[in-house]
Amino acid sequence: MTLLCVPILAPDAPTALREAQAAKDAGADLVEFRIDDLFHGYESPTDEQAVAHLIDHSPLPCIVTCRSSAEGGHYDGPDDARISLYQR
Repeated sequence: MTLLCVPILAPDAPTALREAQAAKDAGADLVEFRIDDLFHGYESPTDEQAVAHLIDHSPLPCIVTCRSSAEGGHYDGPDDARISLYQR
């Protein structure tokens, strides 16, 4: 069985959720929230809360990625902060 995953690159969480709903309405099976464009440091609890909000309110099953510039993304913070986000 093939599933359709739509990557969501948005400037903020509300826009990302609207785009996820549009993807669902268009027939997507899941979404990938590319948070490297949403947040650049993950230094504050607000950032973690925003990521949790995306996951909790996603209209579809989701995966979350934070790609560094070496991976073709836009995250420019320290790798240990990026890794700890996944661990939390």
